[in-house]
Amino acid sequence: MKTIIIKLITFTIAVAICTVGFGQWATSGTDIYNTNTGGVGINKTNPSTGLHLFERNVIIENNGGGGSHGVLLYNGSQLNGRFSSGASGAGLTSYNGSLLLRSSDGFHIDFWTGATSLKRMSLSETGNLTIDDSPTWFNEKLYVDGGIRMGVALQNLFGTMQYNSDFEGVVGSTWESFTQTTTDATLSGNGQSTSPVGLAQQGASSGQVLKWNGSSWAPSNDNAGSSVWTQVGFNAQYLTGKVYIGGTAGGSSINVHGSAPSVARFSSTSSSSYAQFFNGANNYVGYVGSFNGANDMDFGSSTGKVHLVTAINPRLTADLAGNIGIGTTNPLHKLHVNGDVAVAGQIIHPSDRNLKENIQPIENGLSLINQLNPATYNYNAEASDNHGLPTNQQYGLIAQDVQKVLPTIVKENTLQDEDGTSYLGMDYEKLIPVLIQAVKELSTENNQLVNRIEALENSETSSK
Repeated sequence: MKTIIIKLITFTIAVAICTVGFGQWATSGTDIYNTNTGGVGINKTNPSTGLHLFERNVIIENNGGGGSHGVLLYNGSQLNGRFSSGASGAGLTSYNGSLLLRSSDGFHIDFWTGATSLKRMSLSETGNLTIDDSPTWFNEKLYVDGGIRMGVALQNLFGTMQYNSDFEGVVGSTWESFTQTTTDATLSGNGQSTSPVGLAQQGASSGQVLKWNGSSWAPSNDNAGSSVWTQVGFNAQYLTGKVYIGGTAGGSSINVHGSAPSVARFSSTSSSSYAQFFNGANNYVGYVGSFNGANDMDFGSSTGKVHLVTAINPRLTADLAGNIGIGTTNPLHKLHVNGDVAVAGQIIHPSDRNLKENIQPIENGLSLINQLNPATYNYNAEASDNHGLPTNQQYGLIAQDVQKVLPTIVKENTLQDEDGTSYLGMDYEKLIPVLIQAVKELSTENNQLVNRIEALENSETSSK
């Protein structure tokens, strides 16, 4: 610091010098000094230290002049000091027992060290503290250009931070890790491709997810609870155990709605593509789909029958033996029709000679026909109810009577009640060859009679 001229009130100094005697003061050039080993009092007759001012100020001014650049002020209760470039309000003072270092409005406080006078720390007007060698001030409340060393805290007060083999902070009254590097940490990883963020097990087992139970996130099965997912528009919704796709109408487990003619598609990368069905006991029932790359559509069952149903009533049934029933769910024949059959085309039977052997002519056709007893009848009410037989008057034969004459055209187990009672049936079509033979025999007899009559008529004519 440049030479400091202590400007004291000359008269006060002169009085003091006169009081102690000029022999105790000496000069050296423009300087003045006191060789007295005691104290110097200004407005104080019994100084208690080297320089004791009582109710007086000391002004320290550089040789450039210009006001009170350095002031020590005693206001009767405390000592205030000001060291500045002359700006108003800046200085070092005390207040209520505290030491205050302040800057003028619009300015900051810098702390410098070293022979080269490097700025080490700066406190801005807005209260931002910057620890940095650069002349830049930052917007953060605390900016540190370098590391911060932390030790073990003495108390676990809320908000306290420390480094105790790991960076920790107090949450409530418990120290919590900042880095979460322990093996049981909730989160791990830094989000980079080489260290993805991971979530600890949280007590969950394989296949479980975290679900909100009303107060916290807890492990749960993926399909557990009353979770409901919905979506605005024509997207899938999950409502009370049912799935809605494209709309919210319907009460089935899966409800699909769409504006296109095809509202659903099922496909597989396998050569076979099918949907399986199970009953309430989780037993396999059947399937719908195609197999082995064929363009066929299969409707299959495991141990039961397959029905085509209209108005909740089975109309066509295929059983495990391959019998097809129309109007009955218990077909006894390859085609079992419970009702009338209308044929617009022809019913054709294989009849090629090359397909046959043991070919024998029918004999006594007329005799066989004469043993049959055609009749009219009605099916009884029980038969009508159980087997759908017509109730109007019928023309035909009695199977038991025919069985005695032509047993091969009578069929066993044509119909069967639920209790196992079976009934006979007849293949009326097989009567046609017998009837043909009977007609032929009648024709032969008729021709013989015609010949006899003609012979008799000729004989009577020749006798006349």
